Amino acid sequence: MTMTPLGNTPRFLFSVACLAAAASPYQFRADCLNEPLCDSVISVTLQQDDAGAIIEQGQQYLKQKEWKAAIAEFSKAIAKSPEQSEGYLGLGSAYEGLNQWDQAIEQYGLVIAKNSKNVAAYLGRARAWSKKKELVKSLEDLESAVAIDVPGGGACFYRGMLFQIQREWAKAERDYSTVIKHRPNFPTAFTQRAYVRIQKGELAKAISDYDSAIRIDPNDPETFIGRGLTYKHQKQFAKALADYDRALALDPNSSAALNNKAWMLATCSDTKFRDGNLAVELAKKAVQKDPSSTILDTLAVSYAAVGDFENAVIQLKRALEIKDLSEAEAQELKEHLALFEKKRPYR
Repeated sequence: MTMTPLGNTPRFLFSVACLAAAASPYQFRADCLNEPLCDSVISVTLQQDDAGAIIEQGQQYLKQKEWKAAIAEFSKAIAKSPEQSEGYLGLGSAYEGLNQWDQAIEQYGLVIAKNSKNVAAYLGRARAWSKKKELVKSLEDLESAVAIDVPGGGACFYRGMLFQIQREWAKAERDYSTVIKHRPNFPTAFTQRAYVRIQKGELAKAISDYDSAIRIDPNDPETFIGRGLTYKHQKQFAKALADYDRALALDPNSSAALNNKAWMLATCSDTKFRDGNLAVELAKKAVQKDPSSTILDTLAVSYAAVGDFENAVIQLKRALEIKDLSEAEAQELKEHLALFEKKRPYR
C-alpha cells in the first residue's frame, strides 16, 4: 500500500479529516468541518412553535449520537411542519449516523427539491454519495455547493478532501489554499494542505503548514503526528521523536503516535535513535488500543528488532488473519513474515 512519492506505508498512521474513510488507508476525524468554517450548518429558523422545539430536541439527540431517537423527533417535526427543511436535514444526518446512505440521500434530495440553494443539503448528500463510493455524484453535489456557498466555505473544503481521495493533488491544494485565504485561523485546512504537499514531495512546505496549524491550535496531537512523520521523511529524527512525544503528552493513548514512535525506534536508519525494547513496549500499548494489521506489523517488527522472532512471527500471522486486507498490504505482511522466519530483522 505504498503511497508515492514518500513510501508512506500503512504502518505510519496519520489521522486527517476526510470525506470518505473507506477510500483511504488512513484514519480520519469526522469533526473536521466545524461551525467556524462552514457557514451552512443546520440551523433552526422556525419560530419557537411545536415543530421548532421538536427539531431542537432532535438536534440534541444528534449531538449525543442517539440516531434512532433523533429520527423519531425529526419525523414528528416533519409531520407538524412539512414545508420546512430542518427536519429533513436532521433526518439525513441521523441516517448518516446509522450508515444508511440511501435514506440519507433521499432526505437531502427532498431538501434540494424544496430549495436548490441549500448548501448543507448538497454537502450532506455529497458525503453520503462518497460513502457509497460514487465519487462522480459526490463531486457533482460539491460543485453545486461551491457555486452557492460563501468563498472558502465548507463546500470548498469538502471538495478539496474529495480531490485528495482521488489523488488530484493540485486541485486539492488549490481548494485548501482558498479556504486558508478566507479562513486563516482554521487549522485543519493547514494540516490537509500539508498532507497534500507531502504527497507532492514538498516537505518543507508541509512543515510550514504544520507550524501554522500548531500556532493556531497547539493542543491537537494529530498535527504533531503529521509533522513528526514529515520530519522522519526528512531524516530529522530527533525532531520527529520530539513531535511524537508532544503528541503522546497531549494524548497518551494515541495509537497513531505510539505506532509511529515504535516503528521509528525499531527501524531508524540512524542506529543512535534505535531502542527495540521501548519499541516493543509502545507497540504493545498501541495494539491494545487498535489491533489493526498496521499496528500488529509494527509490533512484529519491534519484536524482530530485539531478536524475538518467535513473537514477531506470531504477530504477523495475527495480522494476516484480519479480514479485508488489500492485496498490497497482505503482500507486504507476507514479505515481513518471510524475513522473520529466516530470523532477520526489518531494516
